[in-house]
Amino acid sequence: MRHAVSSLLFLLLLAGSLAAQLLADPGLYDYSGDLDGKIIIGLTLHQQDGRRVTGSYFYKKYLKDIPLSGEFTGERDLVLREDNIQGKSAGIFILHFAANDPRHKLSSATPLTTDILTGKWTGADHARGFAVYLRLAHIVYGQPGHRYRVAGAEDDSVIERNAQAFCRAVAKGDREEIASLTRYPLAFSLGSKRVKAASKEDFLSNYDRIFTPKFVANIRKAVPHNMFARDQGIMLGDGAVWFDEKGQVFALNN
Repeated sequence: MRHAVSSLLFLLLLAGSLAAQLLADPGLYDYSGDLDGKIIIGLTLHQQDGRRVTGSYFYKKYLKDIPLSGEFTGERDLVLREDNIQGKSAGIFILHFAANDPRHKLSSATPLTTDILTGKWTGADHARGFAVYLRLAHIVYGQPGHRYRVAGAEDDSVIERNAQAFCRAVAKGDREEIASLTRYPLAFSLGSKRVKAASKEDFLSNYDRIFTPKFVANIRKAVPHNMFARDQGIMLGDGAVWFDEKGQVFALNN
């Protein structure tokens, strides 16, 4: 009996040590994907030690983080629990780091590591269940609550508030609001040339050439929450917009 317990403990420790290699970077692993292929979500993981993991997830519709905590249950298997404000279970993610992409968006000659998460989310009542597909978007070398510090930001909430206001203004075509959220000189593209608007007036005079229907659509698809950050700034989407440490726009890749 003692031998069986020791063997089980060894296997659990081994699974934990192998799992630790998956989330070896000391940063925030940001994933984007969906529930049942319909509901867009984002999820962030932060490894605490060789086995425990904390994080959060959000629905694109609401952009509000829901805390998660859990642990590795195997080399590639992860359980994350969602608690409500009363501390009771509100749902659970049972996830697996897939060796291959089931949607064939990623291909590799070797097994994937942290690139793809698949599994299921189940509500506390077990009446609701959704298939989960998540793809690694980026790794931010920050800490929970201070993901933008690497870019010099003192308050993450200021960055997010301004980024979301910018996206709303773009969707509405509110030029004045966009201009008020911008730092000058502003870098952007005109044809094949990279130029700068020295002032608000300069920016507004080029507005229609910057915010083409294609560029607006690109910004509409981006998620202004839990964004990628580095020492040069904070990136929206695939680099369409860059914010500075105060949440002001300083570059557009239109």
